[in-house]
Amino acid sequence: MIRSQVSYYKINSILKLSRAGESAVLLEFINQERFTLVDKNRILQQWVNGISEVLQDTIIDTVVSYESALVIYQADLLDFYFVLNTAKTVLVSETHSSNPIKQNNQFRTHVIPVCYELNKRTMPNDSDYVCEQTKIDRNTLIELHTSIDYQVFAVGFMPNFAYLGELPKQLALKRLANPRVKVPAGAVAIAETQTAIYPSISPGGWHIIGYIPLDLSINNENDSKAFKTGDKVRFESINYQTYEDMRTSSQC
Repeated sequence: MIRSQVSYYKINSILKLSRAGESAVLLEFINQERFTLVDKNRILQQWVNGISEVLQDTIIDTVVSYESALVIYQADLLDFYFVLNTAKTVLVSETHSSNPIKQNNQFRTHVIPVCYELNKRTMPNDSDYVCEQTKIDRNTLIELHTSIDYQVFAVGFMPNFAYLGELPKQLALKRLANPRVKVPAGAVAIAETQTAIYPSISPGGWHIIGYIPLDLSINNENDSKAFKTGDKVRFESINYQTYEDMRTSSQC
């Protein structure tokens, strides 16, 4: 029997699956406008967790992003149609962010202290520019940035760099016209609808608004400081003296 060649297969009312090479599948949404970015990321993570539980050691790797998820499997043990049929058995909730999907126990909420009281000489930043462009004062900037728990949409660019969203709309800004050659480790920055922490020194084009006193560089994905897609991040404001005390103690 010759199977028809189609570009994708519907696995339920909201998701579709397509081939991504000989040993991988790509999960995407049928209707991109139906859900918010946060909803999409939650649904994808839930589905990846579900199929990983069913297929277990036959899964080599999974990569969840904003609006799609890649699952890489052992082609000598599974074929595409087995993965497809398994995918159809994995149930996901269409619950929206106002009533969020129940999270798996593997997800964590990272509470990160941030110093927004910045020494311009030792802590390069764009806070004045951000306040000017968004027409808000420094206190409002801090209140807005610490007002929500952010979703880890994806991890990439460098080890443990988590793309967090979505920012309160008042803080949405285009990236810097002239990116920095060297962003200090620990810088907290915003761009477009997202925020992030630079875990290591790196070039970068996001607007720096604060610094953390913690070392978020990691040696492996099992490090307790490692961000994972599906985790949450909550920022808490600290003053400059607390920042210095915490930074000193972390270096001891």
